[in-house]
Amino acid sequence: NPSNWSNQSGGSPINQIPTNQDSVYFDNNSFNSSNQIVNVDDTAYLNYMDWTGINSPQTLFLERNLMVYGDIVLNSNLNVRRDTSQSFIFKDNASITSNNSNIDANFIVSLNSNSQTLKLEDNLMMSDTSGILIVNGIFDTQNNDVKTGAISTINDISSTTDSRTLNMGSSFVELKGRFNSDGDDDLTINPGTSHLYIGDTVQYSPDTISVLNFLMTEGSASNPTTFYDVTLNFQTLKNLDQRIIGNNSFNKLTIVPGSSILFESGATQTISDSLKMIGNCRDSIHIYSQI
Repeated sequence: NPSNWSNQSGGSPINQIPTNQDSVYFDNNSFNSSNQIVNVDDTAYLNYMDWTGINSPQTLFLERNLMVYGDIVLNSNLNVRRDTSQSFIFKDNASITSNNSNIDANFIVSLNSNSQTLKLEDNLMMSDTSGILIVNGIFDTQNNDVKTGAISTINDISSTTDSRTLNMGSSFVELKGRFNSDGDDDLTINPGTSHLYIGDTVQYSPDTISVLNFLMTEGSASNPTTFYDVTLNFQTLKNLDQRIIGNNSFNKLTIVPGSSILFESGATQTISDSLKMIGNCRDSIHIYSQI
């Protein structure tokens, strides 16, 4: 709605919506009460977005994607919600400062150049059903921690110059569901001294977890996908295989009691430091493969 926008805080409407050249600010003058909603009901564009000026709970609701060409700075009073699979789609060099905001939306790294970077400026805590998808460019955690449902990478079929880089530094990356780069033949992971945890940190009784866990990569025997420390909490699911696919390399690999994991037949998992699998009478660890 163009009448909702002004070129100054609390100013008169300018009857114009933001473009990818504009900086967008939300502050206390943007709202007349708590718990109001900024509804993105059509594909929206912006160069910079800043929510640091609010001091009461507000919501950004995505019915459509938000195309981002620069930095976003969120606020602990901000709730980010989506209708179904709507996303922040980053197109240019940018950074995310989440400031402990409550985020239930996807982040897509689809930068205009494979040399451009999306950086995290602080810890990024997202909902268990959200995810990060890397299509083109560099995603750099800058040693900040990440919690989300999934990290996936995918070839950009519209480009012949696309490639993806994931810089993990010393981050603790917790994924409720999966890491999936299966089919991605141009992914570089710089694992640093990171710790990747896949699965739920809460122990459930067998057959009651609703999330399918897997670690899937395109790693080959001559070029395995390299991680640093990895913990897998693949709790047993009835009639569902929780898998490790691809040739992978780990510093330390820990498999949590109660896990049941199907390893791809013919693939090699290389562990340079240690493998820890300690089950018990109640929570056995099941490791199997295809024939």
